[in-house]
Amino acid sequence: MNSKKVILSLVLATMALISCNKDDDNNGPAPVPDRDREEVKAESDSTITAYLETHYYNYEEFDNPSEDFDYKIRFGELKGENADKKSLLEDVTVQEINFADVNYKLYTLVVREGEGKQATYADSVYMNYNGRLFNDERFDGSVTPLWFNLPGVITSNGITGTVPGFANGVNSFKGASSVSLNTDGTLKFSNDYGIGAVFIPAGLAYFSGSQGSIPAYSSLIFTMEIFDVIENTDNDRDGVPNIVEDINKNKILRDDDTDSNGTPNYLDIDDDGDGIPTREEIIINADGSIEYLDTDGDGIPDYLDADS
Repeated sequence: MNSKKVILSLVLATMALISCNKDDDNNGPAPVPDRDREEVKAESDSTITAYLETHYYNYEEFDNPSEDFDYKIRFGELKGENADKKSLLEDVTVQEINFADVNYKLYTLVVREGEGKQATYADSVYMNYNGRLFNDERFDGSVTPLWFNLPGVITSNGITGTVPGFANGVNSFKGASSVSLNTDGTLKFSNDYGIGAVFIPAGLAYFSGSQGSIPAYSSLIFTMEIFDVIENTDNDRDGVPNIVEDINKNKILRDDDTDSNGTPNYLDIDDDGDGIPTREEIIINADGSIEYLDTDGDGIPDYLDADS
C-alpha cells in the first residue's frame, strides 16, 4: 500500500460518510450516522489497555544492544517463557487530547527520547514508521525515511496530513543530535535519534472513515523513529509558527480558523480576514523573536483582530 495514501490522506475524524443521494429520491440507502464518540472511546480504551497489559516490547535488546541490533521495536505476548517480562502498560505515558468535545487518552511508549531537536505536533519531521491494527495486522509503513508535515498541507484533494493521534505521539520525541546531508540527497544521522510507539484510539485516528485495510472505528499502533525535525514549521510562511497558530491550545491545528473562511490559521496568510496579510501585522526582529502588535489595546493581537 502506498504510505502516503494512508498517513498523508487524512480523512477528518469529524466528517461523516454521507451518501450522494438525496433523502427523498429513494435511489439508495439512507446515510448512516456516526456512532456516539463516547461509546467508541470506551471501546478503544478497553482494546488499548488490554493490549498493553498482555504485551511487552524488546526492552532487553535496547538495554544491552548487540553489534548487529537494528534498533527496531518488536512486540510480543506475555505468555510462556515471556510471561514474567515487563508489560507495555508499565512503560507507556498517557496524555489527554480533547478532540470533538471528547477527552481521549493517547498512550506513548518512549523507548529512546532522542538527543536532537524537539518535535511537536505542528512541525515537519524526517522519520520511519510502521502501522498496525491491534490484531497485529500491518497496514502500512515506510521502507526508507520520509519527511512528514504533521499538521498537513493543501492539495487538490483538500488538506492532507497525519491523524491527530499520530502527530501528538511524535511530539514526545527528538531527532538525532548530528544530522548531515549525503551526496544523494538523503540524510545521515547519529545513533541517538528518538524511538518509540504510539497507541491511538479510534477517535484520534480515522474514526468512522475506513482507509484501505483499516476498518472504520479502528484503534491503531504506530512504531516510529524520529531522525530530524524542522523546528517552528511555518506552513503558510506568514511569520507565525504553526504551533502559535494553535489558538485554543488543544494540540490540533485544523480547528483554529479565526476568520471562519474554511482555511485554518496555519494555512491562512490573512488569519483575521481583514485584507491585511498576517505578515504585515507582526514584527519579526533581527534575532528572530516576534512581536505581536495590539494597536487598539483590546488584548487581541492585530493579526487575529479584524477591527484592529
